[in-house]
Amino acid sequence: MPEIRFEIDQVTGELKTHVKGVPGKSCLDVQKLVEDLVGQALETTYTSEFRQVAQVKPQGKIRRR
Repeated sequence: MPEIRFEIDQVTGELKTHVKGVPGKSCLDVQKLVEDLVGQALETTYTSEFRQVAQVKPQGKIRRR
């Protein structure tokens, strides 16, 4: 299950976000949403999950003609 944590420094107002459980570049969409709601992060650090390829599972059957 995805986990989103963010901290805002009370003195500087600096935003730190940590997105966990969202592999690949999809985490950037989550980070963008947090930044749209809370404010722009000053720095971005990528974890090993960022470099993973998201697994996509087909949800239907493909019919061949």
